[in-house]
Amino acid sequence: MWSAGCRRVVASSTARQLLARGAARSYSSDTAAHGSGLSTSAWAAIAGVSITVAAVAGYRSKRAGHEPVSSSKPEEKAKAPVKEVAPVTPPPPPPAVTSEYVIVGSGTSAHFAMLGILSHDAKAKILIIGDEPDRPYQRPPLSKQLWMNREDGPEYQFKDWTGEVRSVYHMNAEVYSNIQALEKDDGTVPRVFLLPNKKVVGMNIGQRFLTLDDGRVVHFKKVLLATGGSPKNIPQLDGADKKVKDRTLLFRNLSDFRKLESVVGKDKSIAVIGGGFLGSELAVAVAHKGKDSNLKVTQLIAESGNLAKVLPEYLSNWVTEKIRGYGVDVKSGSKVTSATSDGKQVTLTLDNGEKVTADHVLVAVGISPNIELAKQARLEIDPKLGGIVVNSELEARSGVFAAGDVCSFYDISLGRRREEHHDHAVVSGRLAGENMAGAGKPYWHQSLFWSDIGPDVSFEAIGIVDSRLPTVSIWSAKKDAPQRAEGQASDSTAATNAEAANAAALATSGAASADAAAVAAVAAADKDSAATPAEAPAAPKNEYGKGVVLYLRDEEVVGVVTWNMYGKMPVARKLIRDKKKVKNGKEVAKLFNLYSKPESHDETPAVDAGASDAAAAAPTASS
Repeated sequence: MWSAGCRRVVASSTARQLLARGAARSYSSDTAAHGSGLSTSAWAAIAGVSITVAAVAGYRSKRAGHEPVSSSKPEEKAKAPVKEVAPVTPPPPPPAVTSEYVIVGSGTSAHFAMLGILSHDAKAKILIIGDEPDRPYQRPPLSKQLWMNREDGPEYQFKDWTGEVRSVYHMNAEVYSNIQALEKDDGTVPRVFLLPNKKVVGMNIGQRFLTLDDGRVVHFKKVLLATGGSPKNIPQLDGADKKVKDRTLLFRNLSDFRKLESVVGKDKSIAVIGGGFLGSELAVAVAHKGKDSNLKVTQLIAESGNLAKVLPEYLSNWVTEKIRGYGVDVKSGSKVTSATSDGKQVTLTLDNGEKVTADHVLVAVGISPNIELAKQARLEIDPKLGGIVVNSELEARSGVFAAGDVCSFYDISLGRRREEHHDHAVVSGRLAGENMAGAGKPYWHQSLFWSDIGPDVSFEAIGIVDSRLPTVSIWSAKKDAPQRAEGQASDSTAATNAEAANAAALATSGAASADAAAVAAVAAADKDSAATPAEAPAAPKNEYGKGVVLYLRDEEVVGVVTWNMYGKMPVARKLIRDKKKVKNGKEVAKLFNLYSKPESHDETPAVDAGASDAAAAAPTASS
C-alpha cells in the first residue's frame, strides 16, 4: 500500500507530463503567430512545472532529514519558548541632603571660603563638593617645590624657603566629615563635609538645589561656584589619533602631577609645549628631576622666548638663556603643525619642517574656566573674559557666589578682570565665604602672583603685566634674601586656626594696614631727595639680579614686577590705585628703596620704552 507521500509524487509526475505537453502545444501555436516569443499561457505552464518540481525536491529533502527549501513564502520555524528576563531596575539615587552652605569645587578658593564662612558663622554646616579624589590642596607646589625640595611621606610634603616641612594639603584629613555624617547630622555640631569624586551637573537657583552626576540632590541656602578651570590642549594634539593622545599629558591637578612624576622616572625624553609661567616652570622642574637619568627635555615655544607675553623682550631673552643653562633645549618661535606616534614615541613636526621626537608630550598652554554649570543655570557669562560675572561682593545672583579662576570681577583701578592665580583664589575665596555668611564686604584687593624658575629667576607681579605695554625698569646686581611670598603665607597644613588663616587670606583690615604703610613709604620717598641716587645703575654684565619693572598706560602705572625682591607689593598696589605717573628710573629706585646706599656712578638706568600705548589693550585674564 502506497503512502500518501508516494501518491503525491506520482500525481505530481503525471501533472508535470500533461503540463509539458500543453506548454509545447502552446509554444508551437504562439510561435507561429508571434515569432519566437513565449505566450502568457506558455509561461504559466512553465511556472506550474517549476512549482511542482520544487515541491517534489522539497519532499525528497525532507525524507533525507533536511529542511525543505521552498520558493514560496517560507513557513515560520517553530520558536523555542523564550524565558522572560526581569527588567534591570537602576539603583535609586543616594538620599537627598541639605546644607546651608554648599561650595562647588574643592580647590584653594573652596578652602578659604570655608574659613571665611566659619569666621562669621561659628555654627555653620558646610558641604564641599569636588570632582577630584583629593581634599583641598594648593596648586603652586605642583610645578615648583615638589620637584625641587620634595620630602618623603604620603602627604606630598616639601621644604619651603625657611626649611619648614609643609604639605600641599590645606588641612589634615580629619577636619572633613564624609557625606554619610551629613545625612545623619542633627545640626548641633558645626562641621565641614567633603564629597569627593562627584560632579555637579545641574543647579536650580529658584528652588535652591543641585543635582549630582549620581542623581543625588543637594539642597542649599547659599552656594559658591569655585569650579576653577580645565587645561587647554593644542588642536594638533587634541585632534590626533589615540596613540598620540595616550602619550600626551595635560597638567592641572594633583592627579596630573602623579602621572607626570611617574613618566619622568621612566622616560628618556619629554617635550614641553608652552612658554608661559607653567610651561617654563615645568620644563625646568622636569629637567632638574631627570638630571641624574639624563632625561632630555625640549621646550617648544610659539613666542620669541620664555614669558614673552609678560616680560619685556630683553628680560624674556635673558630668562630663555637661563633656562637653557638649566638643561632645557628651548626652541623659541616654534609651532607644532602635526603629531604622529608609533605607540612608543610621539613625533612633532614644527612649522619650520624640523621634527622633535619624545616619549611623552606635556602641554601647558593655559586653562579655560569651568563655566558649564553656570551656563546651565543661566548665570551671566562675561563674553570677553569667559568668567561668571559677579558684583563687588562676588555675588552672581542672590545667594549664588563665584570665586577664583571662574569669576569675572570689577577691579576699581583696572576695570573688569578675570585672574588665574593663587593669591586671587585665596582672597576672593575668603571674601566670598564671608559674604555668604552676611559680611557684605566689597572686593577691592589687587592680587599678586609669583613664579620661581630655577635658582636665578624668582619674581612677584601685580596688575596688568603685558609685554605690549611700555615699561620703565631699573636693576641692581644684588639679590634680596629669599622671603615668603605674600600669597603663600597660610598654605601650610598648620594653618588650621583662624588667626593664621586670616593672616594668610589677607583679610581686608590686614590689607588696609599694609597699604597704609605703603602710603607712608611712598610719601617719604617723594620728599626725601637725598634718597635718590645720582645714577640708578643698569644691570652689570647683563645679570639681572634685583630690579623693578613698571608697566605703563598713558604714563600711569598699571602693573609691577619685582625681580628677586620681596615685601614690595603694598607699594606696588599703592602705585596702581593712585594711578601714579612714573617717567624715569630714578623714581623707581626711590619708591622701592632699591638701593640702601648710593652705588657707583659709572652705571646708567636700564629704561625700556617697550611697545606703543596703542598696543596696550584692555585687561585680559592672566595666564
